[in-house]
Parts: sequence; structure tokens; C-alpha cells
Amino acid sequence: MNEEELIAQCYEAAALRVPWADALQGLAERLDCLLVQIIGVDLQRGQLSFSFEGGNPMPGGALEYARRFHAIDPHVQAIAAEPVGSPLSFSRVFDQRFVDHNPFYQQFLIPYGVRHMHGARLYQDDRMGVMLGLHRAVGNDPIDGDDWQFVRRLCFHLVRAAGIYVANRRTSTEAAIGRATLDRIDVPLLLLDRHFGIAQRNHAADVFLKTSGVLAERQDARLVCQDTGIGEALLQAVVDLLHGASGGAPKPAPSMRVILPLRPQGSGRPIVACLVPIRAAETMGAFGAADVVMLMIHDCNQSVCPDPYVLGAAFDFTPTEARVASALVEGLSPKEIAQRHGVSLNTVQTQVRSVLNKVGTNRTAELVSLLGTLAARTA
Repeated sequence: MNEEELIAQCYEAAALRVPWADALQGLAERLDCLLVQIIGVDLQRGQLSFSFEGGNPMPGGALEYARRFHAIDPHVQAIAAEPVGSPLSFSRVFDQRFVDHNPFYQQFLIPYGVRHMHGARLYQDDRMGVMLGLHRAVGNDPIDGDDWQFVRRLCFHLVRAAGIYVANRRTSTEAAIGRATLDRIDVPLLLLDRHFGIAQRNHAADVFLKTSGVLAERQDARLVCQDTGIGEALLQAVVDLLHGASGGAPKPAPSMRVILPLRPQGSGRPIVACLVPIRAAETMGAFGAADVVMLMIHDCNQSVCPDPYVLGAAFDFTPTEARVASALVEGLSPKEIAQRHGVSLNTVQTQVRSVLNKVGTNRTAELVSLLGTLAARTA
């Protein structure tokens, strides 16, 4: 697809005739980007209104950004200072020294495969702001030369396309962004309200609810557990995470998490639930205006080792630590992990020590045993 066709497809997406993901996929391929993203923010409520992506982002990245990392993103203020439609290459703003010491880069962007970011404001009024992000992978150079000239021309058209889309969206019944974000993650995920109602879930959760025989959805859209005792423990965990324990105790800290078995002991390989609070005020309202609990399911019958995202949520690992922990369970040595991830052995050993500390053990064998089964415990 040539450049004129790519621009035309953006106008088609703005008119709601094709998905934005299709238009952005073409741009990602043309600009050799790992990820091309357009996001909209409700400026009056401080909430994320929409998010569209093209390219090959790592599953869980968008959710981790909304849940933990948007608050320390150094790029937002830099984009806000630029005129609408003027693209900015952050490699010209943040030098290598900044990148080497910045937690947003070191704990989020680089572990998820992104090194060079470029962005632009596409639209802003008193109600809505729309931004473009172009992300190139680790090992690639920043966008420059002819590609940068195309980005400048593209932004001219995207400014107009964004205005068209905002006007059309205000008269449409566009669904919330939450489902699309959750569907990028392979493990079953459900968002539960304080009444045990299923506010949102991903495709993997749809399959799990229909086939597992462990959890199911009632006709009133509430979650039900086959084992009554486990179901009561799940409900109590949801209540505690959202409102604090009974008896007037203070609310749990936002990082609090609970891990519970979903299958009675001795009845087969573990199926484990990890529950984490998702607070609307801290996630830009990406999953609605009310606080919910995210329930992640790890089925040891379906996978050799826990999903890195589940490990990260369960033990408060950074994305890098979660990848290292998952690789240890897979059977890799620190040296092999360093070779796989392209980092020094000393870096991996430091990450292993941090993982051991967070799990509460000083023995790697015990760590692997614990993570491999995700034994029931409360964090």
C-alpha cells in the first residue's frame, strides 16, 4: 500500500468505515514501527476515552501502562508543549543518559521492546485531546530522513482525520476500550464489580467460563464458582480489595493482591486466581468510572509455566523481572536468560535477586517451585 492509500485509510477510519487498527497496521509496516497508537483523553474527567493500535505490541503492555506506568511517562508534557500537528522525536529530547536512568524506559518501555518514541498532538478542545505515538523497537534507529518527512505529511492529515473522528464518535455508540485491551492478553482475565458482576472479560475468559467447569457466568452476568467455599473466598477477596476488610479496617494499598486456588486441594493440577484492584482514578478510567477487581486465571493444565503478566501482577514484578521469573520456571539459567534478552549476566543476576526478595525466598530452587505452581497464598 502506497503513502496516499495509507493516508486515505486514516480518513476512512475517521469516518467509522474501517477499523483504526487496520489503518495503523499499515502505518506501522510503512514506518518500520513496533507499535503505532492513537489515544483519546477526556480532558474534563481525566479519563482515557479510546486507544487504537497497529503493529506488533507485546500482550499486556497497554494494560500495564494504564495500571502502573502512565503516571511516570515523561513524554506527555513534552508533547503538550508542541503545536497541534507538529511531530516530535523524543530521541532529540531525552539523551542516552536520561534513558539509562529513567524508570519509565528501564522498567516499562525497553522490557516491552520499545526504544525510540515519536509523538504528536492531533486534536485538542476543551473536552478532548488526541495524541499519536510511533514506537520503534530496541535495536532500531529513530525515524529520520524520508520517513520523517512522511511523518510530517501524515500528521497534517491525521489532525484533520482526528477532528472528523471526534465529531463522529460523539454521535456514535463506540464501545469502551477495555475489552480490546484485555483481548491482547492470552490468559483469562475478568473485571469484577463489588457485587461479583462481570464488568468486562477477554476472549480467553469467555472460553474458560464455557469449558472449565470451575467458574461460570450466571444469567444475571454474575460470576459463580463450582465450589461454594472457594466462591465465598473469591467474593470476600473482591470486597476486601475494593473496600477494605470488615470491621472498619482501612482500604488495602493499591498494590495489594490476593492469590486463591479455584479447585479444591487434591482434585487435579492447580487452577489459580490472582486478584488485583483496578482503581479508575489511577488508570485514567480506561475500564470504566467505577473501581473493579481484575481476576487473572492461571491453569497449570494448559501451560508449562505461569504467564509473565500473571507473575507480574501476582508478585508486583516489573515487566523485566516477570520475564526473568518466567524464564527461570522454564528451566533457563541466568546465563541463558542474559543471552535470550541481550543483556549482561550481571543485570540478570540483579533481577533474580530482586525476584527472590519479592517472593520471600533466597533459594532459586524454591522460587521455581513456588512460581511453577503458583501455590495459593495471600500477598
